[in-house]
Amino acid sequence: MKKRIICIFTTIVILMFSIVAFAEDTTTSSNLFSCDSNIAVNKDVDGDVYTFGNSISIGNIIGGDIISAGRDINIQSSEVKGNIRTASQTVNIDVGRTKNITVAGESINIGDKTNANAIYLAASDISFKGETNDFYASAQTIVIDGTVNGNLNVDCENITFTENAVVKGNIKVKSSNEPNLNSKMSMSDIDYEKITTNNEEEGIFTKSNIVDFLISLVAAIITGLILYVLLNKSLFGFDRKLSKSYKYLLIGLAVLIIMPILSLLLIISVICVPVGIIILILYGIIIYLCPVILGIILGQLILSKQNPILQVLLGILIIKVLLLIPYISFIIWFLSVLFILGLITMKLYSYICKK
Repeated sequence: MKKRIICIFTTIVILMFSIVAFAEDTTTSSNLFSCDSNIAVNKDVDGDVYTFGNSISIGNIIGGDIISAGRDINIQSSEVKGNIRTASQTVNIDVGRTKNITVAGESINIGDKTNANAIYLAASDISFKGETNDFYASAQTIVIDGTVNGNLNVDCENITFTENAVVKGNIKVKSSNEPNLNSKMSMSDIDYEKITTNNEEEGIFTKSNIVDFLISLVAAIITGLILYVLLNKSLFGFDRKLSKSYKYLLIGLAVLIIMPILSLLLIISVICVPVGIIILILYGIIIYLCPVILGIILGQLILSKQNPILQVLLGILIIKVLLLIPYISFIIWFLSVLFILGLITMKLYSYICKK
């Protein structure tokens, strides 16, 4: 549960850094792009709507998709012909007809007028009062007060089915507590899996966690060996005294913040949409690989005169073990991201200067 909340929080924070950096309201062809502190879309839009701000309100008929990120988002519309995708602290959606709804946030409310093809939600608290074909959610608390014509699949701590709740398909619930059912339902109607909640310190060495760790370790080592072969001369030959470590961390922090902003600017420019998307994908891949790259470097520092394969194995093993430790794992991951982003940036800068 904590990992899910951290992921949601990190997504919103990065988006918010991007939002405050610029403000723009542009209509390109049939699409609407708006970046401002307070945004209100009170007109019909034939195409897609892209909004990024603190407080966002969208009404009227939208002919395409809604892609939105901010602090508070309210979508009240008779029809959104495309999909709705949002990330926000608080999201309220009440849409007459739409395709799929995908939302990440802290508190999500789906109104009783909503009629969607499928709904995918991740939050702390979720309230659903509308109608959908399929419903998928992950949260701490979920209240179902609407109609699901197809399947319902949730992962939560607590779920309540009110007297208005109707689920016509299969119901699958993973929860630490038994569902609170209405008078029309029984536990025989539900595929219920009880989740045992233990303290993180007690759950580190469970059989499931050990298997997951070994699979993750093997995958990281294979990835590390490939990276070492491909990038040994260009990336891993660096100052072993770590005299520039603080510079790498500062530069990495700047890159971590600036890259999403740059990508969004390129995407909003329309002409450079492919470039912006490519940069954003590469940005995500590099962040994902940062702990592995740091492990290779750490192995080189510890076993500087040993076989390169041993360096990779030891370094990655140390990093993976550190990432298992509760409370400090996120700090280790975050520092590895800053350090490696800074290192890669400095290497690219040196390469360009030499050219």
